[in-house]
Amino acid sequence: MKEGKESRLRSVIKFIGAKSADAALLVFLLTIAATCAGGYRLYDATKQNIRLQGKVNAVKAAKEFDGYLLVRKSTVILSGNVVDEMIRQGRPNSEILEYMSSESLSIKKSIDKDYTGLYGWINGEYLDGDGWVPDEDYVPTERPWYLETIGDDSAITFVKPYLDAQTNTILTTVARKLSDGKSVIALDITLARIQEITEEIAEHTAGSYGLVLDDKGQVIAHSDPPGVITFTIEETKQNEGKATLRFSMKDTGIGMDREFIPKLFEAFSQEDTDNTSRYGGSGLGMAISKRFIEMMGGDIKVESEKGVGSTFLVTVTLGLVSASDLPAKDAEVQEEDVSDLVGLHLLIAEDQELNAEILADLVEMEGMSSEWAGNGQQAVEMFRQNEPGHFDMILMDMRMPVMDGLTATRQIRSLRRPDAASIPIIAFSANAFEEDVNQCLRAGMNAHFSKPVDIGLLKKCLMKYREI
Repeated sequence: MKEGKESRLRSVIKFIGAKSADAALLVFLLTIAATCAGGYRLYDATKQNIRLQGKVNAVKAAKEFDGYLLVRKSTVILSGNVVDEMIRQGRPNSEILEYMSSESLSIKKSIDKDYTGLYGWINGEYLDGDGWVPDEDYVPTERPWYLETIGDDSAITFVKPYLDAQTNTILTTVARKLSDGKSVIALDITLARIQEITEEIAEHTAGSYGLVLDDKGQVIAHSDPPGVITFTIEETKQNEGKATLRFSMKDTGIGMDREFIPKLFEAFSQEDTDNTSRYGGSGLGMAISKRFIEMMGGDIKVESEKGVGSTFLVTVTLGLVSASDLPAKDAEVQEEDVSDLVGLHLLIAEDQELNAEILADLVEMEGMSSEWAGNGQQAVEMFRQNEPGHFDMILMDMRMPVMDGLTATRQIRSLRRPDAASIPIIAFSANAFEEDVNQCLRAGMNAHFSKPVDIGLLKKCLMKYREI
C-alpha cells in the first residue's frame, strides 16, 4: 500500500513537472510577445510624439513668420496710402522722398534695426528712403520687385526671392501697386531673419530639422548653421571661336576626409550615411555631374578638408555666341495653360515621407490632390483596391523598399482592369542615365524625371498625359 501511494505521488510530480515546463514556455512566449507589443507601442507613441512636436514647431514658425511679415506688410499698406494721396494732390517727388526717408528712419529706430527702408518707382522716378543711389545700368522697371507687382492685381504683392542689386544677396520684397497703375512702393524682406527663426524653432526639439519652402518648392531657409557658398567664373583662354571657362564653387560646409575624395565620383558613394537620412540623396549626384562634364569635353576636380569646406573646379571649353544668336529682348515666352490640371487625383509612390509631402504640396498648389504609398507594393495594392478611374496618374519613385518602382509598374500594367494599361505612370529617380530611362519605358512607364523635381516641367508632362 505504501509503495502504491509513492508510485502515484511520483506520477503526480512528473505530471506537474511536465505541465510546469509547458506553462513556463507559455509564460516565456507571452512575455516576449508582451515585450514586443510594448516595444511597438513605445515606438509608435514616440513616432506620434515626434510628428506632433513637428507640427507644433511648424505652427510656432508660421506665427513667428506672420509676425515678422505683418509689420512690413502694414508699413507698405499705410505708406502706400500716404504716397497715393500725395500723388493725387500733385506733390513733387522731393516731398514724397522726404516722407519715405523720414518714415524709414523712424521705423528703423523704433521697431526693427534690420529694416531696409522704403523705396519705389514713383511718378516715373526711382526714390529710395534709405538713401541708396543705384548704378547707371540699374533699371527699376526691369527688376523683379517692380515687374511682379505691376503684373499682380492683389492688394499687396510678395515677390519671389531674387538677387538684390544693392546688397548682392537673395531677398524677397513686399510691394504695392499704387492707384495710378504705374507707381510701386516697396520694402525688402531679408531672408536672414527667416533663417534665424527656422534655426530657433528647430532648437526646441533635439534632433529636429526645419525647412522653409516657397510655392515652387525651393528652399529659402533651413535650420543648419549658416554657411557661405562662393561661385566664380573665369575665362582662361579664347581662340578659334571657343572659350575655356573655369567654374569654381567653394563652400564652408562639412567637408570631406582626404581619403574619401578618390571615391567621391563613384556611383552610390557617400562618406557619411547618417547625412543620407537627414538630407536625402542616393550618392549619384557627383557621378552624374562628372559624366556630363566629361561628355562636354571638360573635367572636374575637388579639394576638401573635414569641418572646413570643399572647393569644386570645373573646366570646360564652349563655343562663343554672337549677339545675333540671342533671342530678342522683348520676346515673350508663352506659358501653357495648366488649368486643366485642376481636380486630378494622383498616387504618389515615394519611400521618403518628406519628399512625398513636398511633392504633394506642390501638386496641391496647382489644384490637384494626391494619396501616398510608402513603397511599390503599397502602390500596387492601393491601385488594385480602388475602382477604375480613382487615380488619374501615378508618380512612381524608382528606389523603394519592399518593391521597387519598375516591379510595381509591371504589376500594375498586368492587372486585368480597364485602366491598368492606360493610366499614365511617371518615373522619378536620381538615376538620369540613358539606360535608366530606357528601363523605365520598357517597364511600361510613360515618362522619366530626374530628382529634384522641376515643377514646371512636371506640369507640362501632366498636361501631356492628362487625357490618356
